[in-house]
Amino acid sequence: TEEEVQAYMKKEGGHLVIYQGVVYEVGEYMEQHPGGQDLLEDELGTNIDDKFEEAEHTKSAKNIFKDLEVVGKMKNHDETSTGSSDELQTRGGASHMDGASLGCTRDFDYSTGLWEQIWQCDWTFEEYYVYINEPKVLVNPVRDLRLFKHPLREFITKTPWWLIPLFWVPVVAVM
Repeated sequence: TEEEVQAYMKKEGGHLVIYQGVVYEVGEYMEQHPGGQDLLEDELGTNIDDKFEEAEHTKSAKNIFKDLEVVGKMKNHDETSTGSSDELQTRGGASHMDGASLGCTRDFDYSTGLWEQIWQCDWTFEEYYVYINEPKVLVNPVRDLRLFKHPLREFITKTPWWLIPLFWVPVVAVM
């Protein structure tokens, strides 16, 4: 039950939520949440199924759950249960969060540069459009999305906005 999850949180610590019958540790993701950490803090220890759907999260947001640590599963969980008669099971995987429901069917390696992977894909404009418009949030561990394999190229893409005019204005002025 939610009470058992809350008791577990008090005893073991952590930041737990229940989604689709699975108990997730969301502590690592809380600072990355686009709506802010406060939204998740209010829901710790509770079932977030209804609130997640009410907020009209994207498929990509749902896909983030596959990267979160699974603490356990609720026993006797089905799609119609409210979580009130559920019991916490032991740790396990969240097989229903495999990302298969996402619009993009490409499987990219986010630990290496994306530019080359995207360039080598043979896909339609619609597939590309779906992929580009799905936000990518990399959790567990939290990290940035890499565009290039080479560290120097990657470093250059992360320059502050003001550095570009600082470099180019004198160059153009001399010409």
